[in-house]
Amino acid sequence: MVSTIISVALMIIGIVMIVVDLGNFSDKSYPVMVGIGFIVGSILIYGLSRAVGMAQMRKEESKGKVEN
Repeated sequence: MVSTIISVALMIIGIVMIVVDLGNFSDKSYPVMVGIGFIVGSILIYGLSRAVGMAQMRKEESKGKVEN
């Protein structure tokens, strides 16, 4: 849950940084590049948190099956 909130916050920060400097959309514009980095980072954080959550659920499910 916390990682989802963090990833959404990073996504919003990245979008705002890109929109603020949209007139200078090039690879030499630091706000645009950092904004893209924030967006990519937020996607990675969200994906990893979902994967870890699913792995924990499977571990708990398998633990319950073994005990029964």
